[in-house]
Amino acid sequence: LFFGYDMRKADCVARMNESKNPILFIHGTADPTVPFAMGEKLYDSCTVVEKDKLFVEGAIHAYCYYDAKDEYDSKVTEFLDKYLTVSLKK
Repeated sequence: LFFGYDMRKADCVARMNESKNPILFIHGTADPTVPFAMGEKLYDSCTVVEKDKLFVEGAIHAYCYYDAKDEYDSKVTEFLDKYLTVSLKK
């Protein structure tokens, strides 16, 4: 509101290929806030950068960490180890 953006006009799928950094998609399959199909669509539409995903079965919005702590920690650590060190070397 402060900067004049209208969230109803946002199209993150169309803008996904403007990404310049690796992306880790984390989404719960039972998310009532952001439907899971939207997360899948974003992941599938991202074709210009390295990407990875963690889809947590049965997790609701923002509960992936609580519902799959070990898997979450492992995926985030793996992703950061792979891409953060690459970025620092450039």
